Amino acid sequence: MSVSVAIITRGESDLSRLLQRCDGVSTVVFAPHALGPHSLDTFDCACVFGGTHEEPLVLPARSRSALEAFSAAGKRVFYEYALSFAQNYCMPPESTRFLRLVCADGAFTGMPEGTLLDEQCNFRSAPYYKCRGARPVLVYKKGLTQHACEPLSESDKEDHTAYGVWFETPTTAVCSFRLCNFVRARFAPVSVWRRVVAALVEWLCGTPV
Repeated sequence: MSVSVAIITRGESDLSRLLQRCDGVSTVVFAPHALGPHSLDTFDCACVFGGTHEEPLVLPARSRSALEAFSAAGKRVFYEYALSFAQNYCMPPESTRFLRLVCADGAFTGMPEGTLLDEQCNFRSAPYYKCRGARPVLVYKKGLTQHACEPLSESDKEDHTAYGVWFETPTTAVCSFRLCNFVRARFAPVSVWRRVVAALVEWLCGTPV
């Protein structure tokens, strides 16, 4: 049985093409303004890709309401580089030039906690707050000189303004930076980013892909 995925985006990206090529996955692409109250009724999950543009995506109220109702029904949603999601809002975008991403959830990503990742002088929009029970997957740290691993403290994991990828709720995953063109942007190490992307896609679709 095929998993049906709604892709909400302003343009094609590495992530949208990846989903469209996955075996057992069917996709339909929507413009951000195109969602109505019943647009998502036939879908199993949805993803919002805002990273195709330098400015983060601002969903119109009608589309945001449709996604919130979809998520409230127990369906999974992944938000990437969007200024609002669920009951949360994000800060204006800022450069990540002096920041590094650190793995905070080895069980989800399949890599050791503390593994360092480079997303090549990107842009991110940090959340203003977090939902109770939010769980970080990747967090930002400043001033790192290590090349492969950086231990994380509990305070590092609690600082929501440092969240790069996290679960806001059990059915809502969020990415604060431009991830959707991770291939053309030459994220490194390649093997590590493949694990992160694969974990997110498999979580979204609810099945190995």
